[in-house]
Amino acid sequence: MKLIIHPNVIRLYEVSKGRLKEDKARKYFQQLINAVDYCHSKGVYH
Repeated sequence: MKLIIHPNVIRLYEVSKGRLKEDKARKYFQQLINAVDYCHSKGVYH
């Protein structure tokens, strides 16, 4: 499953040595916020 690249498949990023760099973390967090906002716009709440 690690090799599957598809827009509807979530990719898991592992950080085994230290933290993510701030710019990478910001990018991923923004994508997460956009996804939650999209779900909310479609009436999906958690």
